[in-house]
Amino acid sequence: MFCVGVFIFCFVPGFCSSFWPSVNGEVISSSVANGAGRSGPQKILEVTYKYSVNHRLYVGKKVTFSLAQRSDFFSRQGGRVLPGLGYRPGSPIAVYYESAHPDNSVLVPGLRWYDYLAAGFLVFLGYSMVYLWIICKKYKLTV
Repeated sequence: MFCVGVFIFCFVPGFCSSFWPSVNGEVISSSVANGAGRSGPQKILEVTYKYSVNHRLYVGKKVTFSLAQRSDFFSRQGGRVLPGLGYRPGSPIAVYYESAHPDNSVLVPGLRWYDYLAAGFLVFLGYSMVYLWIICKKYKLTV
């Protein structure tokens, strides 16, 4: 059940965002935050942006639904990690939003290949757990 929950919570919105309409928006702020990962300290891009749908102003913070948002949106310059050029405060950007809920938005819609790989692994893991449970029930085994 955990695998199914993670799959629905993470994968489905990212996949659906590929089909969302877009509007012009503007970057309010952009910064690089320090985060922690398995391989040590990591940089995470944080962007705040505003956009308007049906004459109503919204503010968003989601850059992507992808699992690896920390690494895809940086440029390296002289050994320093800098936010991508498209995310400077005041610069125009395309904002993708969910039609039914315009307050749900993202700057980079869709998923990357590694997200599909992770989803496939979770589905495989979920099916394997169900299969093991069925085998244990059938042969009255305890785990």
